[in-house]
Amino acid sequence: TNTGMFTSIGVLFIWTAIPVYFIKRISAKKDF
Repeated sequence: TNTGMFTSIGVLFIWTAIPVYFIKRISAKKDF
């Protein structure tokens, strides 16, 4: 099993999803 590859993809996904989530929250707040 490629656990190291899976965890690296998971960390990469988290570090890309969190900033996008906060940017969407900030842009949504600016609209109102």
